[in-house]
Amino acid sequence: MRRAGTSSDGPAGRAAGPVRGLRGARAHPARHSGALSPMRGWWGRARAFLGASLLRQFMAVTLAGLGLASLAFLLILLSAQTRFLLSEHARASLTVNNALRAALENAMLKRDLPGLRRIVAGVGALPEVVGVHIIAPNGEIRFSSNDTALGTRLETEAVRTALRRGEARSEFLSLPGRGDVLRSINPVHNQPPCAECHGPPERHPVNGYLVVDFDAGPARAYALRASLMLIGMGAVVMALLAAALWWSTRRLVTARLQRLEEAARELGAGRLERRAPVEGADELARFARSFNLMAERLERARDQLAAALSATRSVLEAAPDGIRVIGPDYRIRDANAAHLAQLGLPREQVIGRPCYALTHGRDEPCPATLQTCPVARLREGRLDTTRFLDRLRLPGGREMSADIIAAPLRLVTDGGSEACAIEVIRDLDAEVELSQQQRLSEVAMLANGVAHEINTPLSSILLAVDQMRDALPEGDERRELAEVVEGEIRSCLEVTESLMRLSMPSEQTVTVFDLADLARDMLRLMAPALEQGGVEVHFEPPEGGAQMIGSESDMRILILNLVANAMHAMRGGGRLRLAIDAEPDSLRLTVADSGVGIAPEDLEHIFLPFWTRRADGSRGRGLGLALCRQVVRRAGGRIEVRSRPGEGATFTVTLPRQAPSAGAEAQHPPQEARP
Repeated sequence: MRRAGTSSDGPAGRAAGPVRGLRGARAHPARHSGALSPMRGWWGRARAFLGASLLRQFMAVTLAGLGLASLAFLLILLSAQTRFLLSEHARASLTVNNALRAALENAMLKRDLPGLRRIVAGVGALPEVVGVHIIAPNGEIRFSSNDTALGTRLETEAVRTALRRGEARSEFLSLPGRGDVLRSINPVHNQPPCAECHGPPERHPVNGYLVVDFDAGPARAYALRASLMLIGMGAVVMALLAAALWWSTRRLVTARLQRLEEAARELGAGRLERRAPVEGADELARFARSFNLMAERLERARDQLAAALSATRSVLEAAPDGIRVIGPDYRIRDANAAHLAQLGLPREQVIGRPCYALTHGRDEPCPATLQTCPVARLREGRLDTTRFLDRLRLPGGREMSADIIAAPLRLVTDGGSEACAIEVIRDLDAEVELSQQQRLSEVAMLANGVAHEINTPLSSILLAVDQMRDALPEGDERRELAEVVEGEIRSCLEVTESLMRLSMPSEQTVTVFDLADLARDMLRLMAPALEQGGVEVHFEPPEGGAQMIGSESDMRILILNLVANAMHAMRGGGRLRLAIDAEPDSLRLTVADSGVGIAPEDLEHIFLPFWTRRADGSRGRGLGLALCRQVVRRAGGRIEVRSRPGEGATFTVTLPRQAPSAGAEAQHPPQEARP
């Protein structure tokens, strides 16, 4: 006797069942997941294989549709054929059964029971017959080719239907140990001669039923062979149809699409001259024509854009001002030739470098609170077209006054576009020099013409006076007057020579000259203007001369502008001192005036281009002192100014006796000092 706790049907057993089932359920998905992983991988590879080709997708869908349609058709056809074959077989079996029934009825009328048994046994011995039975109306077997079946009942649907309705029936069924059989059931009708044993036919219309079981294997084998033949023929037809569809689809659609794809790929790679082949007049042909029209328009637009870009680039490269494009990361995206010349660097050393490192000598962005920074405004989203002055510190320590115009720019790149700042940088120092040179060139042309016009008659007069002086005897008063006239004429000739030297082109060719002699010539040239302004000049040359190697024309420009600046600072006249001190390696030029002086707040502006404030009220262009700074810078020197309001101003220029090379000038830039 089992205890309740150990019974499989008890509470404990029922509780344990779900727990075990839950554990199995926990492990079950993992096993299924592992089993499904290869299937999922195979399905993914199949989808990738089909998705890579339109022809494969079309053939897969077509074959799937044809396969399903063919399968449905074959199933319907096989079912109809099988039913037809089996019905024909059943009909044949009923015919045989009817013939056998006639023989049996004859034996029954004669009451020949042994003969009836022999007929049943003989028919049952036939190869195609599995068994023969004669059953009573109640279903009991009275005669049988198998003696063991006597007295038993046949319990099948067809037998019950035949007994109930009294009509012929046939059915396929499977018998244990005998396989598939075709059972044919035929009623044996009652006749008047049989009324003595079976009663009147009106009350008992059927005496019994003849049941013959035929071997159904040959019929089913025949049906199977026919089915396989139909399936094979259908497969051949489907293969031929699939091959025809594949060939026609590849030739008419996919091959042409592949050629269009190749053309589109090459077009996308930049070969805009590529054209797609136009084949026929169908939809794909019209698509190819549209594609070629698009490619032609793109090629024309590319050529127009390239021409426009080339023209724009040429304009930028020809611009005299420096132009550069700066990204939001402060790095230079592009620069023209003028800006590269301003920096003195090749393009590869400029593009990609920070702007603050190239033009301000800094390691980090310029503080936006202390100076105008277009990139900082760009990053804040408030950059518009703006103009400002800036003092740039270029590579090598060289400085440059610049007039800068900045504006926002949308720069198109391969990956899209970015907001940038474009700067137009005008070199004010170069503009000052160019303007001053142009002005001096105009003055020099006039001076040269005047000098030539005066020099020729003066030379003739000097020659005549010299002959007259030689014709007069010694001690003659007229001879002394002739010598005075000769001296004045020679002074005039020296002035004209100074004018002619001033008119010489300002070249950077270095020569050996005496700075003191040059200063004396410039003072002689400016003497009329100085005397007219009431300026008393004190010239203090050094003992032993002031030889130097440099640009003589630059030194003339330097002295001319310093003396002119001092003259304009003295309203109503004053005292001008020009002194030259010689050192072993340098010369010091000092120009001091007794004018109104310079206000402290103006000292830092006097060297800026176009800044002017003359004490005598005359109008100036503000280029003189800026040009002096340029001259001193080229000579590798240093310029200083000291001044107090009401006490005049003193400009001191220190110059090396030998002009530096460009490299030395870049390494040792000139200095400017102020009190």
